[in-house]
Amino acid sequence: PFLVSAARLRLGWRWYGVQALLGLVGMFGCLAFGVKAIDLGVPAGTAALIAALQPLVTAALAGPLLKEAVAPRQWLGLAIGLGGVAIAVGQVSRADMLGYALVFASMLCIVAATLLAKARWDNSHFLPAFAVQAGISALCFAPLAWWDNALAPTMDSCTNRRIAIRGRATS
Repeated sequence: PFLVSAARLRLGWRWYGVQALLGLVGMFGCLAFGVKAIDLGVPAGTAALIAALQPLVTAALAGPLLKEAVAPRQWLGLAIGLGGVAIAVGQVSRADMLGYALVFASMLCIVAATLLAKARWDNSHFLPAFAVQAGISALCFAPLAWWDNALAPTMDSCTNRRIAIRGRATS
């Protein structure tokens, strides 16, 4: 329904292109890299810690890229945040480097999407924009899910047990 309202608004191909790029980078890139990093063995807490640097990195890059003022304390915050991540990550083996690189790529995807959205913001309609972004992300994830034999939900023994318990409770 949100795409129908977007069509009625006649937002133009450029608007759709920006939203598609935001969906590709901001949703698909961020999630795909982050999930794969955790799949490769990066602890979820460490991945979340690295992802938490996103606002600081965005603020630091907003100055040079968007011509916004960046306060010295923002640079200090970025340095402290990076130091904290370095301490938390500790010694990383060569085998783990790909996973950590993917976590940083995930974080940089959301930074890039945030900067693009801020540079191209036109007080546009949120729900149609989100519908386009989610649709592009779903189209990108579908082949990966098919490749992984996970396109359709699967029933496991835990799910079957929960359904059976709920069935007895309601009957």
